[in-house]
Amino acid sequence: MVHSVNSLLQPGIPRELNLTRTQRRQVRQRTLRRLLANPRDLLRFYGTTLLPPLMFLAIIGLVVAFGIEWGWMLDPANPRTGLLVALLSGGKFAALPILLVSAFIAHRRYYRPHVYAALRDMNFEVCTSCGYLLRGLDAQTTKCPECGAGQQSPG
Repeated sequence: MVHSVNSLLQPGIPRELNLTRTQRRQVRQRTLRRLLANPRDLLRFYGTTLLPPLMFLAIIGLVVAFGIEWGWMLDPANPRTGLLVALLSGGKFAALPILLVSAFIAHRRYYRPHVYAALRDMNFEVCTSCGYLLRGLDAQTTKCPECGAGQQSPG
């Protein structure tokens, strides 16, 4: 199956719903409103996304600063100095994968539940925990068949 760039930029919305562009925009707007209304989740989302790479860069900066201050980083008599400088300066590029992984984790943990709740607010039958489509289930079904979470009625 070929994924469009649009579907990759709007993760969390199940493709099986076949939403129109307007409906996708409405889901994004409702999701952002829900996220902004809940400062704890907003802070967790940005904290989980940004803190790991910033901490990594801060550690690299401290190692470089103390190495220069104590003299072992720029010691021309030490043959490992060039290797150490190269590793530490190249370590900045390792912050990008850390940022991507932490953004993925933050998205899964703090953004997607708001997407699923926004879809439920728009009367789409999805599980608010895992996003499983609840179409065609018996009226007596009170739990999601995918994750076992209890379901409230949509709307």
